Amino acid sequence: VGGNGFLSIVGLDVPSMLANRGSNPTGSYTLACWVKPNADAIAAGEGFIWGQTSQGIHNGLRNTNQVHQAHWGAAHNGSHPHIVDEWSHTTFVYDGVLDIGTMYVNGGLVGTNTGKVAPQGGGNLIVGARNNGEAPFRGHLDDVAVWDFPLPALFINDIATNVRAPDEAYA
Repeated sequence: VGGNGFLSIVGLDVPSMLANRGSNPTGSYTLACWVKPNADAIAAGEGFIWGQTSQGIHNGLRNTNQVHQAHWGAAHNGSHPHIVDEWSHTTFVYDGVLDIGTMYVNGGLVGTNTGKVAPQGGGNLIVGARNNGEAPFRGHLDDVAVWDFPLPALFINDIATNVRAPDEAYA
């Protein structure tokens, strides 16, 4: 996804697939991709990488381009600002069993929030914006990946730094 567009993934219904309803009773997820904000993103001060058709998940950059994870009303910022025209691997994890949200940039932990509520809202998962296209991410996204469980920190570091082949086992 590039420029100012966004992608609504029809059929990936967040309430039933990533929240704590339907086929994912834990409400857990991992959302990861490579991020390269452009000058417009930095000037705007915010832009969302992940969202939903209606409210719910809105993860991306906010508050002077800090990494930001939110579930409509339960938000927190990380300690890493993104830099214009610089690629970084950005991962958002929500563990619905432990009720913890975590954020990683380039494999390193940049923010944790306990007592976070599960994603609410409705509709499809959106890549490149939030709330049916609001506050679009300005720049480029690559290697977008979605899991319906919380990836461990070691795995997140490995996919960000390419130190392990995808088919290698984890102890």
